[in-house]
Amino acid sequence: MAVLADSAIYIELRNHMLYNKYAGSKPPSNKFTKNNRKEAMDMDKEEREKKIKEKIEQEDCIEMMQLQGVRRSIWEFLTQQKGFDPKEVEIDPQFKIVLSNCEASVSVDFIITISSLSFMVIRCVQSAIESWERYVIAFARAVKDYQIPYAVVTDGENARIYNMLTGSLVSDTINGFPTHQEAVEQMKAFTKVPCPPKRLEKEKRIIYAFEGIKCPTTKQDA
Repeated sequence: MAVLADSAIYIELRNHMLYNKYAGSKPPSNKFTKNNRKEAMDMDKEEREKKIKEKIEQEDCIEMMQLQGVRRSIWEFLTQQKGFDPKEVEIDPQFKIVLSNCEASVSVDFIITISSLSFMVIRCVQSAIESWERYVIAFARAVKDYQIPYAVVTDGENARIYNMLTGSLVSDTINGFPTHQEAVEQMKAFTKVPCPPKRLEKEKRIIYAFEGIKCPTTKQDA
């Protein structure tokens, strides 16, 4: 009898709690109502979405740490093995590109500067470097009033190095990076060559598309 009494007290207490929760006109029965069932399903959906979001955030964090590892290895490679002064390797330089109907701020991992002139733009990725080739080429062509001579995309072990003035692939290995002295010699004879106007807008839109930016500033008609 004591067990039955305890069970009755438990049921009464549970019903009272459910009544306070759902604020109904009367305490709900022991069976789920249609609204209760719907709320339970909504809670399950929210829980699944929460777990998916947490999983995505974890993967993003791992990818970010891997990318930071690539950036660090390239920085050390340039400054310790290739002889570039740290002051010549600009980190996360920011640029504003102006399209026909909008403006956007864009950035890249590194730009090597020799004698106040941009020599090489470098994009670091974790994998699939070929998929970023078009982006880094467009970046080298469009972010300044002249085409930056070299464009590189690398995962820290492999690289695709392009000569922007000839449009040719110079090297497909990380060992193809020029040394500081080689860069200095090449820049002695460098002449600024702007990107042709007809191509410039296209290159800017390629950058814009890769960045995944929605134009933050719309140009107003004069």
